[in-house]
Order: sequence, then C-alpha cells, then structure tokens
Amino acid sequence: VAAISHAAGDPLSNPVPLAIAASLERGATHPIARAVINTAAGLEGLPEVTVSGFKVVAGAGVEGFVRGFGSDGPARLARFGSVEWAAEIAGGPERAAAIRLRVAERSSEGHITAVLVVQDAA
Repeated sequence: VAAISHAAGDPLSNPVPLAIAASLERGATHPIARAVINTAAGLEGLPEVTVSGFKVVAGAGVEGFVRGFGSDGPARLARFGSVEWAAEIAGGPERAAAIRLRVAERSSEGHITAVLVVQDAA
C-alpha cells in the first residue's frame, strides 16, 4: 500500500477524514498506517486532530478519542480499520449496515482496505 484515496476522490474535498486517520495511525507501523501518514504528509491544510486513548486492536485496526478538526466539542471515539469492526460504533445497526453496504458497493474493484468511523457527538 503506497497511498490512500478518499471515497469522494480528492482527499482535500473534505480533509477531516484523512486528518483523523493520520492522527490515529501515528502510533501504528503496518503498511496501511505508513500509506495514510505519507498521504497526509504530502498535503497542506489538514486540520489539527489530537488523539487520546490510542489503541491498536490486532486484526481490526486502531482507535482513539479524537478532538479538534474544527470542532470544540467533546472528544469522540474514532476507529480506522476493518469495515465490520469500525462500523460497530456507527450509531446503531441501521447505520452500521449502511456503512457496510456503501463499502461493498465501492469495493467491487477491490480498492477499499479500511474505513474510518467517528461516533456522533453526544
């Protein structure tokens, strides 16, 4: 994995997901982490994201509580990793199913390796 792409095409069309993923991946060392970090490093204008409670979940991905990215609200749990695992925090079974369906539709060509899900603000 050399680079990542945003589901909408241009990563700067909405830089928040890339900024969150890169912040979460700072503590990881696998190829997807390197690709995310390298992609973010090559872009200007990414919002500042702070992560607390960082955790690697073997075989699933990374998670942590994120704050920043233009929001002064409370920290929110974010997961970057496998679809099934990340979708668990989507806010209910219907939203999780919608995420899985959207990923399945977009990954028909085998391009989606990981997804980012951030819990709604409380």
